Order: sequence, then structure tokens, then C-alpha cells
Amino acid sequence: MVAASDSKIRVLCVDDVEDVTSALRMLIDTAPGREMECIGSMNAADGLTERVRSLEHPPDVVLLDANMPGRDPFRAMVELAAECPKTGTIIYSARKGKTFIDKVMSAGARGYICKEDPPAL
Repeated sequence: MVAASDSKIRVLCVDDVEDVTSALRMLIDTAPGREMECIGSMNAADGLTERVRSLEHPPDVVLLDANMPGRDPFRAMVELAAECPKTGTIIYSARKGKTFIDKVMSAGARGYICKEDPPAL
């Protein structure tokens, strides 16, 4: 999931709220050390695997909201892992609690970030 040492970690943000994807892009692109770059965003999990496969340089990480209209994000994550195993998924959600995080991790996410937590820079 980690990019080559001479390149940045490429991140694709998927959230149905445009203000959220804009804020994530800003945080990612201006993080100290600039080790990551946001390569795009989507407002639903519909077509996620197709989008990743269509990119010349696919993302290393998909930051995926767990609750959105359209395609179930968990199903999209499972499909993405099967078809694009080099791209890892991190679930980004306001939901929390051990049961939810266990579900996230057992579905194949490489990590979980709570939307309510302040960004750690």
C-alpha cells in the first residue's frame, strides 16, 4: 500500500459531502512533509473499482466514507480489494465503537479514522 520511496502516497477520497472531500484534499495536500497527494475524489462508491482501474497511476489508498447513498461502501471495498489488491482502503466515518470498527476491519479495511477526531498533523 505504500508508494515507492521517491513518490508520494496517492489518495482517492470518497465521500458524499463535497465540503468533506474538499477539506480532506486540503489536509492531504498541505500536510507537513508532503508525503501524500490527493489524486481525486468521488461522491459515491458507485464505480469505485472501475475508477481505480482507469487511472494511469492508481491510488495507494482510498479514504472511503462508510455511510453514503448509492452503492454500499463495504461491498465496494471488498470488490476493490479483490480486483485492485495494491490499493488499500481506510474507512472514514462518524460511526465509532468496537463493534463497528471490528466490522470495518473484518471487511478488509487497512484502517479506520473517526470523522469526529481532530486531524493529527
